Amino acid sequence: MKTYIILASISLCLASYSIAEAQSLNQLHFHEKIVYTMQFVPDSNNMAKRLSVDMELLLNSDVALFSSVLMGVRDTLELGLINGISSGPLDPDGPYWDNKKTNEGNIRYTLYKFRDSILIKDNYTHNFNQPSNVKFYSEKVKLDWVLATDTMTIQGFQCQKAYTQFAGRGWTVWFTLDIPIEEGPYKFRGLPGLILNAASDDGTWQFDFKSFNKIQVSRYIYTEDEIKKRWTSKEKFFKDKRHYLENATVMDLLSHQIFIFDDKIKKDEIAKDKLRSKADNNWIELAY
Repeated sequence: MKTYIILASISLCLASYSIAEAQSLNQLHFHEKIVYTMQFVPDSNNMAKRLSVDMELLLNSDVALFSSVLMGVRDTLELGLINGISSGPLDPDGPYWDNKKTNEGNIRYTLYKFRDSILIKDNYTHNFNQPSNVKFYSEKVKLDWVLATDTMTIQGFQCQKAYTQFAGRGWTVWFTLDIPIEEGPYKFRGLPGLILNAASDDGTWQFDFKSFNKIQVSRYIYTEDEIKKRWTSKEKFFKDKRHYLENATVMDLLSHQIFIFDDKIKKDEIAKDKLRSKADNNWIELAY
């Protein structure tokens, strides 16, 4: 039942645009953009390694979209290809399709934050550009906020402090009534103003406000039929993600997504999978 509730929300959202656009372009249009810098420690046993990624929150009256800025660039390029519109020559050394050139390689998700639920698009495999690897699931996130009297100014905005527990972590956030939008980074929302900063209690995850702009931008969304084909549950997605990370080389070989003909290299890569998975132990959601 939950699947069809989410898909119905998508249908209503797309229906607010012209039928031609919804059918041929699969676009969502946004008019506000907030950029955050997300800092995180992927391995809790190596606190010195801290990565930084720019994330964007796009807003319209029906849905908020949260993803990495790089994912937004990729979606824009993909829209151009769908429409036969050239975006001009691309830098051959640019990061658009090469995960090794950016910290954003592991930030694959896009969140479609509808009024009553969140639709998540994600891909845990190394083969980023393989559509069959994309999965969807949904959830309802209810946050119990505790408001504090503490205040501070962030980039000229007067902010108030609030606290919540989410997915196995405690989070302190700062929101501003100066921007009366009940949204924020990642899955955080529900306060009477935009959340500018958010930090986990252990200091290993943090979102810092960077900019807010009025902008006209479109992003790609899969059709309802394609979402249904890729539907899973949150629990299964994270379970499958961990299994894949531990066995990526073997699974990619079996699915013919990679080819390794040297047995020594194959053995080394299989051993590295175990080490890489062990070092990827500090996901933003500890409980799912």
